[in-house]
Amino acid sequence: MTVHKPLGDCGKMSARLSGNRCARVALPVSLLVLSACTHIQSVQQLEIVIAPASAFCLSPLADGKTRIVVVNNSQQKVAFDVYGDDGPPYDLFPEAFDLLAASEPSDEFSSWALVLEHFIPPDHIVRLGPGDRAEFVVSQGAWPAHDSRQVFKFEVRDTDWRAYPSAILRMCPSNGVSDRRD
Repeated sequence: MTVHKPLGDCGKMSARLSGNRCARVALPVSLLVLSACTHIQSVQQLEIVIAPASAFCLSPLADGKTRIVVVNNSQQKVAFDVYGDDGPPYDLFPEAFDLLAASEPSDEFSSWALVLEHFIPPDHIVRLGPGDRAEFVVSQGAWPAHDSRQVFKFEVRDTDWRAYPSAILRMCPSNGVSDRRD
């Protein structure tokens, strides 16, 4: 059994308050402190870089897929759900990928296309240690047209469901010339 000093000054108030009332005050305060500590811990982001594999612009392949590179620049391991153990490139679990869009870089980004599909659960995990990089294939039912004026970001989620956005991307012109804007 561990004994902790009660929060506040319930000891002096014991003459006026019953032990039950003091506990009612201490418990919510303790939970608040605990949730704040948990929140602070979860806000710490890993330094993960997400980028297209071949250019600085978005260029989907004819089969509805494109390749991305994930680089772990943090000092911690990070893991991603995939299908199969073939790779690289690895087939990223579709629910762990989203294409975000906005009219302008300063606007709020939101999902470009609503996904109404359910997918087979992933059967493998790719783990990246500090300094590791891996190439993934991502699928999307539809991609923006090459002449789209919107700006985009890739968002990839790890096995702990932390989101990692890419830099701002534009669609590659049909001639394949890169047009990256941060």
